Parts: sequence; structure tokens; C-alpha cells
Amino acid sequence: MIHRLKYLLVVILLLSGTANAFPQSTDNGIPFSVSGKFIKLNLLDKMEIPAPQIYAIPQGKRIKLRIYNGNDREVKNLRFYLYYNLPSGGKKRIRKLLLPPLEAKENYHLCVNVNYPLHKNEYRNLTIRLKRKKTYRDYEFTE
Repeated sequence: MIHRLKYLLVVILLLSGTANAFPQSTDNGIPFSVSGKFIKLNLLDKMEIPAPQIYAIPQGKRIKLRIYNGNDREVKNLRFYLYYNLPSGGKKRIRKLLLPPLEAKENYHLCVNVNYPLHKNEYRNLTIRLKRKKTYRDYEFTE
């Protein structure tokens, strides 16, 4: 009897542990590119962000992205900003994060929850900015 309960408990734990961490739908076919940059030759030149994955969650959206440090040295004091471009021409900051030091030639995975109401055609209004000191690099969704 005890062995059956242990077996059942192990099966339940395995099933719950392999459940999808990002439920519902995903929009993965969104083009993504560098839009503008304010860069003097510095460490942000070799920072790359491939197209992020956007998931629907009950509270809004979750953006899962990967930041690659292609530099030969560690990058410290890097900030991550997520902006929503307003129709009036301004930007509203949705998220601001201080990233941990990024090791040379390493990937950093990041998930950002967005409680701002977004529809599929409004992803192009998002801008991701990586900033270090006074230099930054912007990434936007393209059509």
C-alpha cells in the first residue's frame, strides 16, 4: 500500500514538473531588428537580442528573450528598458531592470511580464533598450 502511494506521488510530481511554464498561446513569427542606436565604439556593439517570444498569461503578456554578450570581456552595469511607443510620439516606460554582470560569450535569459494591454498588432509599438552609462541600443519589432 505504501509503495503504491509513493509511486503515485512520484508520477504526480513528474507530471506537474514537466507542465508548460508558459501556458496558452505564443506569437513567435514577429520580426525583430535594431532600430536606432547611440553608440560610440563600446561594449554594446556586440550585444545581440534574437527575436523574443511573446506568451499570453492571465495577467497580460510575458516576453521571453535572450541577450547574447559577444564581447571578449564581462559587461557590468547594463540596464534593460521596455518602452511602449505612444501615438503622440512619446514613450511610456513599462519596465526597467538592472541586469547582473554578463560573462563574455555567454547568453542571459530574461522573462518580463507586461501588464500593459497589448494586442497582436501592437507589438510593433514596443521598444527594448539596452543601456550602459550614456550609450544605448534600441531594438524594435518591425512589420
